[in-house]
Amino acid sequence: MSNYKVALEYRRRRKTWLLVVVPSMLLFAVSFISLYLESFIDIAFYFVTLSITTFIFISYAIYRCPQCNAVIMNRQGIYLNPDECPKCATSFRCESADELNTNLHGDNLKIDIWKRTSMALLASCLFSTIFALLASGVQ
Repeated sequence: MSNYKVALEYRRRRKTWLLVVVPSMLLFAVSFISLYLESFIDIAFYFVTLSITTFIFISYAIYRCPQCNAVIMNRQGIYLNPDECPKCATSFRCESADELNTNLHGDNLKIDIWKRTSMALLASCLFSTIFALLASGVQ
């Protein structure tokens, strides 16, 4: 894959990742605050678990290098705005404005990203539901 296609695919994956992770983290913040209200503790616990598992599953399913398919992480965790892949050193930056305007014709890649997104969301919902049911059964 050429450098500009890698950069465009990375931007597309990062945009998809942000579209799922930002609402997930907002849900986490609201749910975490509502844990202190006793009437909402069960549903708040479920949504805290759901938001955390969504972040983890989506990060591992989508936020990957288009060249080597490694999760983009550094020693502290998810690497939010890298210039290059920490594993294969492929640049995620385009050299010129012409490269930015070049359209990536990869319908199979788009289908793959949405398939991974839907599977990760489904897995996080199932995991959160099972975890919440187990935790409520322990009480």
